[in-house]
Amino acid sequence: MKTNEEILLGVKRGDASDFELLYARYKEKLHNFILAVSNYDYYLTEEVVQITFVKIWETRERIDMDKSFGSYITTIARNTLITEKQNGPIAVSLLMNLFLPTRRKRPWSAVLLWNM
Repeated sequence: MKTNEEILLGVKRGDASDFELLYARYKEKLHNFILAVSNYDYYLTEEVVQITFVKIWETRERIDMDKSFGSYITTIARNTLITEKQNGPIAVSLLMNLFLPTRRKRPWSAVLLWNM
């Protein structure tokens, strides 16, 4: 079994199999953390976890081996959650306007968007 340091070094080098190990090791912990701080919003939690791991992969060269990876990933996830909470209703509103018929006004949409 590889240590966190070995996995992180592999990820920094761009090793996809080490990234899969990292994902397997941290996904559940990160999911539970985000689920709790998002008031148990399952769909938002899934989105935040996926975006967080994409960000980890895209910025893998910047992983600091001298600092706690657990703190690093939870900080990215927390900031992603804040961004998604701020931008979420706008994105949902745009999607609703694209895919729902516009023949009549939908007064329920404002309530729906903010309760998601």
